[in-house]
Amino acid sequence: MKPWKLVTLCVVCLFGVSAVSAAEKDEDVLAEIAPLLAEGHFAVVRIDVAAVDLDAVIKELDDALVKAGGDKLSTNTSYLDFKQRKADFTKAGGKALYVLMGEPTGQYMVITMDKKNDPAALAKVFEATLIKAGPAATEMNEQWQTVAKVHTGLLLLGMRRVVDNAVPADPVARPDLAKAMAAAGDAPVAVAIVPPQKMVKMLVDQMPNLPEELGGGPTAPLGQIAWASIGVSPSKKTPVTVTVKCESAKAAKDLKTLLDTLLPAFDAMVTAEMERQQQRDLEQQGAISAGVRMSMSPWALILMQGKELNLQARSDTVTGRMDEKGKAVVINRVANMVAKEQNLTKQHRAKAAEGLQQR
Repeated sequence: MKPWKLVTLCVVCLFGVSAVSAAEKDEDVLAEIAPLLAEGHFAVVRIDVAAVDLDAVIKELDDALVKAGGDKLSTNTSYLDFKQRKADFTKAGGKALYVLMGEPTGQYMVITMDKKNDPAALAKVFEATLIKAGPAATEMNEQWQTVAKVHTGLLLLGMRRVVDNAVPADPVARPDLAKAMAAAGDAPVAVAIVPPQKMVKMLVDQMPNLPEELGGGPTAPLGQIAWASIGVSPSKKTPVTVTVKCESAKAAKDLKTLLDTLLPAFDAMVTAEMERQQQRDLEQQGAISAGVRMSMSPWALILMQGKELNLQARSDTVTGRMDEKGKAVVINRVANMVAKEQNLTKQHRAKAAEGLQQR
């Protein structure tokens, strides 16, 4: 199982995580990875792997899958493999898993370790090769290898061309990312985002209004976001929280108005596209299409569930809260999507077998 597949399954299992304690100060929440932070980083994801209660979340999904006419995941080989890798991760001394995104290196993972760690065993969990500090790889086949390397007590993991350049010459303090991470409170799973201003400005300039299928609202409020935070704490009455800090109270109000239209429209658009692609795949007996894969990705799933948030604009901040009822809606919806994919695969196999018998 490749690193990003493992991270994807972690994200899908967000609702099975228990709480951890919060840092006392904003800057403390990113202290573990401070030596790696650069000006170009725009997002950080933090997952406390040991706190992910896989059996609990899979049981909820299994119950919903059975009602949706699908097969249980608890006996799925991919899930059993992931469960074993999680156990191996903890046994090898792995603690928290971070994903850093941004320039100049791109996306890679950072694993914090306890004192009795085994970097080689941790690398094996992700099917990566543990390498020592040294010159960067020059051969193309080496640059695209999945590798792991220890740096200041942290295990860096990703493509070698990324890992070789992951450590900045001059790390910078990122109070903006720290504030976003701190806004998640004691959430065991947290996402901190600071939109790249140049990229956002280019988007707003080139697309002053969203496409009609996404509601057609003005994009200007997107350019006035300072940072955003997502926290997941399923043991609480509000399992999911979202906080978006804007440049002004007016910007927050405008953003809330935009999101009230954008999130339901995005949901409807992706759902319709997924259904079209599923039907097309069934008719053509092809593999799962890019459109379906996109709609099933963690980030698309998060955006699709945005309508379950009770968005509010207060002062210069937009907040969203998903309650336990909303969580149940999300689990049932994910189950329905997975059941459709399972049944589509069965139909593909049945048609393929029928074709072989006719030859």
